[in-house]
Amino acid sequence: MKYLYVLLILLSIDFFSFRPWMELPGHRGFTTIVGFCLLLFSIYCLVINNKKYLFRNEMIFFLLTFVFSALSSYVLYRQSPISSFYGSMFYCYAVGMYFMAHYLKLKYSFVFQMLLYISLFFTAVEIIEQFTYPNYLFCGRIEKEDNTTVEQRMGIWRMYVYGIYCCMLCFTLLLQKILDGKNLMENVAFIIVVFVGIVFFVARKNIYAAVSVVALGFLFGKGKSSFLPKLFLAALLIALFYILPNIMIDLNEKSANELGNDDFIRFIAARHFIYDFNGSPLYYLFGAGIPYGESALSAKISQLSEYYKIYQSDCGFIGYFSKVGIIGLLPYILIFYKIIKNYKFVDLSLLLYLVILIELAFFDFFGQQLRNVVPTMLYLYLVEQSIRKNKLKNGRCLNETDLRKAVLRMQGLRASLSKESNRL
Repeated sequence: MKYLYVLLILLSIDFFSFRPWMELPGHRGFTTIVGFCLLLFSIYCLVINNKKYLFRNEMIFFLLTFVFSALSSYVLYRQSPISSFYGSMFYCYAVGMYFMAHYLKLKYSFVFQMLLYISLFFTAVEIIEQFTYPNYLFCGRIEKEDNTTVEQRMGIWRMYVYGIYCCMLCFTLLLQKILDGKNLMENVAFIIVVFVGIVFFVARKNIYAAVSVVALGFLFGKGKSSFLPKLFLAALLIALFYILPNIMIDLNEKSANELGNDDFIRFIAARHFIYDFNGSPLYYLFGAGIPYGESALSAKISQLSEYYKIYQSDCGFIGYFSKVGIIGLLPYILIFYKIIKNYKFVDLSLLLYLVILIELAFFDFFGQQLRNVVPTMLYLYLVEQSIRKNKLKNGRCLNETDLRKAVLRMQGLRASLSKESNRL
């Protein structure tokens, strides 16, 4: 069953955007069927398997938002509820991964090892295909009619291999191990390799997010042997601040030009989905729905992307808002509130990953596509395990203290009674 879980993780990222798989005519249909099976499994966990889940209510609310979205889509665009149901299966797939992790009682060590192997393979593919291009097997953005080659940035072919959120999560887990002084040299080597994979993904938002959590880890890390780990992190930060500006000159110039340009496509997309896409109160509350099949909604989304280069995935959480509305964003807000509320019991690595999610939400929303939502749900499972572990640890200490106090009281009472007995 654990191997099945790994397989489902790989399926969610299209086996690292494996071209032979992605070009199969029925590959999306197969993923939809798996999503439906995982929806049934989630219902079983919620109704029959009467177990306590920290994010139980949020998951139920999350699933209900797609029902509201489907009703809104039918009213606004006459997209059939069946089409909306099929379109939401990718999100049900992700929710099922949360419940399956619970059902299998996955240990932290297993999840970490899985993410590490995924990240190392991700990095290897990114590097190897720089030398094999134009021949490749893994690529998320292939050549199109208007582009004779894949995009090139910083002198690197941007193969857009799927799985970057798995890498970012692995990156923060490695950072925690370094701060705790565990297998220091080995984990420093691993984190450098994973960071190379993040750099070769050639997305400035991910690179800056990774650097920011290294800095936060250096400032707030409280490992048992923190001096040497922090020395390594300080050296890593100095190296990054020295090397990155030189290799990212063209990216930084591009960012400056885009941010100074009123026609920056992300701003255009965000403005369009907020003000121009639909003026109905239903749209703002429940969204336009998940586009699927040959509905009027799908045609409108396709027209925007084909003729105006406006994509829902280009404007962060606003793109997701256009699908599910303000109500659809609430489950994530409630989840974040619950994590922050329990921050004292959440491991630093998972708090740092939360920082990454918030930073990236404005550009590449973690709840938008299957390959991003699944690592998010796996992250929530790790958060839950961290809270339970740390609360239990603190509870044991409290019980031991109370027990010690009770024993001392009993000893004092016995001594008093003995004195009184002797006096009598």
